[in-house]
Amino acid sequence: QEVELAGYPKRLAFNILPTVARGEEARIAGELQAVGTPVQSMTVSRVPVFFGHAASLSVHLNSAISQAQLDAAIADAPALYYLKADGAAGIATPQDAIGGDKVWVNQLQLSEDGRTVTMWLVADNARLPARAAVLLLALL
Repeated sequence: QEVELAGYPKRLAFNILPTVARGEEARIAGELQAVGTPVQSMTVSRVPVFFGHAASLSVHLNSAISQAQLDAAIADAPALYYLKADGAAGIATPQDAIGGDKVWVNQLQLSEDGRTVTMWLVADNARLPARAAVLLLALL
């Protein structure tokens, strides 16, 4: 059946849409710039989920870091919870973060040259809005 588009160019339910036309990249880049973290490139895609927020994030660093430095930075960030487990227990989903105040970090990978970090993030959207999650990541 047809559904209301609610301002999106195509149906959002059960679909994935890039959001450049809605200005979300510019808004998030502005928020990060305001806390001193300039963004070189960003793509935001709106993916509907039943619970919380989820994001796949790739960060390109100015200088190389080690895995130990990355782990220490995440451990020192009080707003982050780093889920480290094997098998299905090691896959963070938005539903896992419901009821908590932290952004869950999972699927953490550091490139061979130590300059690119990729990660999967989930959070409770009722307790930690997406903007706050973005700003917390900037402080990492």
